[in-house]
Amino acid sequence: MIKLIRNILLLVLLIGSLFIINYLKNIIITNNVIYQEIINNKDDFEIKPIEAQIINNKYFIPGVSGRKVNVAKSFDYMKKSGYYNSNHFIYDEVKPSLKIKDNKLPILKGNSYYRSIAIITLYQANNMTSYKDYNQFPYIINVTYLNKNNYLTVKNNVEYGDVLYLNNDLTYKDIIYLINYFNQKGFKIIPLNDLLSE
Repeated sequence: MIKLIRNILLLVLLIGSLFIINYLKNIIITNNVIYQEIINNKDDFEIKPIEAQIINNKYFIPGVSGRKVNVAKSFDYMKKSGYYNSNHFIYDEVKPSLKIKDNKLPILKGNSYYRSIAIITLYQANNMTSYKDYNQFPYIINVTYLNKNNYLTVKNNVEYGDVLYLNNDLTYKDIIYLINYFNQKGFKIIPLNDLLSE
């Protein structure tokens, strides 16, 4: 019985010691200059996610992931170097609450946040998507088809997030013209997979 009481007292003493050590460690960390700099500046570097949109209960536009500063990992990393540097922030990804994988609606287009478009061509080149890779996305319903007869007029109606399908009748010169046109208008051309990612 005395052994049991002694063991219980030792256990209580050990738990109490661990609690006190952890408490003191937290006080030391929170009073650390690097830690305080991280806490004071992290909000300037965090990005809130952009939520997905459901249009008329029929269509889906994917959201965009945000990022949150992982204070503990950032502190540990900066502590090793001995100084605060916002370039050494370590982030955790923050997904939108409605995710593509949970979506059952057809995708209307990519999110305009990226200020980008996706171009589908015969061959994959320069951040464009090949016809073969496009077959992985049968649930995209709003694809703009550009061909020899309409590309000069349709190009003017393109918006951020659009998916363009270049017909085989467009020549190499036509495609270069379109790429230059979209670049001059401020569109970034990215692979379809990136346009539809969160």
